[in-house]
Amino acid sequence: MAVEAGQQQIAPPDVELPRQTAEGGGVEQQPESSTPPSAGVLTPRLAALVIGLGLLLIWAYLPSFRRLVRVWWSDPQYSHGFLVPLFAAALCWYRRDRVRWELVRPSWLGVPVLLAGLVLRLFGSYFYMEWFEHLSLLPVVLGLLLAVGGWELCKAWWPGVLFLIFMIPFPYRFEVALSDPLQKIATRASTYVLQTLGEPAVAEGNTILVNDTRLEVVQACNGLRMAVSFVALAVAVVMVVQRPIWERLLILASALPIALVSNIVRISVTGLLSNHVDAEVAQVFFHDIAGWLMMPFALGLLWGELALINWILVEEEVPERVRVRPSAAGAAGRPKPEGTGRPAEGSAQAAPAARRSPGVPGKKRSKKKGARRRR
Repeated sequence: MAVEAGQQQIAPPDVELPRQTAEGGGVEQQPESSTPPSAGVLTPRLAALVIGLGLLLIWAYLPSFRRLVRVWWSDPQYSHGFLVPLFAAALCWYRRDRVRWELVRPSWLGVPVLLAGLVLRLFGSYFYMEWFEHLSLLPVVLGLLLAVGGWELCKAWWPGVLFLIFMIPFPYRFEVALSDPLQKIATRASTYVLQTLGEPAVAEGNTILVNDTRLEVVQACNGLRMAVSFVALAVAVVMVVQRPIWERLLILASALPIALVSNIVRISVTGLLSNHVDAEVAQVFFHDIAGWLMMPFALGLLWGELALINWILVEEEVPERVRVRPSAAGAAGRPKPEGTGRPAEGSAQAAPAARRSPGVPGKKRSKKKGARRRR
């Protein structure tokens, strides 16, 4: 059935007709949207959900947070715990460019992870194991991250969540198991250093005898405090620096030896001061000055390690290939490529057809034209 010229075409309600342009009556192309139709966006409702879940998490773990703050304040070994949540938040902010926000959407994958964290918390509370109760904070935060933002948000921010483990104190049995070996290592290594420097040092158990001075390497001086703090700092450096993966692994592997070397240097310098200066000066250096200088000294050793890696492994810069266009003079002497009928560019064979020899087909065509004119 024909449609009259003035009659408008009626379309179904869910079909959008293309609009015509004013010039020429052409069909105007609709711009395609760069955002996928199923992509999620960070709506105000989702932001309110994140804030609400964060407040609920703080309320649920408030007793655990109080115990952690008490340990951070009273035990110098874990005094860095105040900085761990701040660095974790800063690390997530630093990695925000890796998140494709148009793909962030809630996911049910966070529910089993969240339930696993809650089960771990109930297990620690029932058996009075505070370490498991504190450790359950990590899967709970990870589960909330998955539930709110899905895998896209989790794969960008998981390092910040994992770094929260450094704010949790070690179990008591683990500390006791590490204390005795670290004391023996510090005592014997410091004694060897003093003997190498010519000092009359002898090790008896966890005590170093330097002439008439006794240096006792007690549990607080075994280097565990320095090791925990410096390993946390090394992990933070690895998460921030832009280096190959093997260099990051090397930094992590060298964190514990550097911390032990710093503690050995501290004990050795104390032995030198007690033998050559005064025992009181040595005690002041050991408990006050050296405590502040150990971390900068360890950072200096780490910087020296990175500088040594850069000095040994020199990256060779590969120059880019420059494509040079041949000149006419250089192309004139270029031989004609075999197997092709086309002469080389700029060669003497590329002359006009009028200058060809009589046996060339172009010359024959000129004779035919002259014969037609005579006729």
